[in-house]
Amino acid sequence: MTRTLLGTYLAFGAICMLSGCGKSASDAPRETRRETTPKYFVVLDRVPPTTVRVRLDEKEVGRAVFTREIVGSPTEIPVTEPLNSYWTVEALTPDGWAPFVAESGPPARKKSAPDNLYYEVKVRRVKFCTIWVDNRDGSDVTLTCGEVEREVPANFAGQLLFLTPHQDFSRAPLMMGSQFMKSLATENDKKCYVLDVSGKRAYTVQTTYYGGGDTQRLVNEGALELDTAPTILEGAHLYELRKLDIFLGHAPESVHGSQSQFDLQSRTALTDYDPDRDPK
Repeated sequence: MTRTLLGTYLAFGAICMLSGCGKSASDAPRETRRETTPKYFVVLDRVPPTTVRVRLDEKEVGRAVFTREIVGSPTEIPVTEPLNSYWTVEALTPDGWAPFVAESGPPARKKSAPDNLYYEVKVRRVKFCTIWVDNRDGSDVTLTCGEVEREVPANFAGQLLFLTPHQDFSRAPLMMGSQFMKSLATENDKKCYVLDVSGKRAYTVQTTYYGGGDTQRLVNEGALELDTAPTILEGAHLYELRKLDIFLGHAPESVHGSQSQFDLQSRTALTDYDPDRDPK
């Protein structure tokens, strides 16, 4: 009898160990809520091609560098703390830092990140100067325009954008390394520039016009004059143009978008000079 009771007791103990009998509620596993650290962002509705910083009570709390203009896609800049008092967003221009926010709203949250705060701002439009840089077969070089500095990598051929001076009648010197290039004009001047880093290349600039039948008839009758003659650029580092649509490429044979027979469009293209095609 004793042996039977002992066996029953041992079997019951084993079952309790397997099933968790005798454990208190405090021993049961608990669901733990994962703590997250709130993050803060300033959200710009458009971004200028320059360095942008966020300041809170004269202290910088966020910074980002943009090499191109971003429009139509909200862009976030992380900031290190909540913007509970006076704050501003500034852009680096050749004259220095300048505020450029047109309107800001209260902080908002997102369902995907409920602990974060997002400060949405509308940015006023800024004007900038376009510099087409040809650094083919060249080494790294630094361009500066007033307070703005941009690195041009080796073999780069493309577009760089500088915010124009925001002060009236201000002119910012454009430098390539320690070499003076030109004083860029204020934002009221609509010009672009071509920079040949080597200073040894030659280019052809030509404008092609596109229009309906009536436009062509006016040209044939002499009532409308269009300057389509090529211009040769050579012997300098920097060239100033009123307009440039295509850099180091030819204009297309046709364009789309004309709405009437009188609509006139144009494309100005810069190509490497070809003496066989464009004799001087």
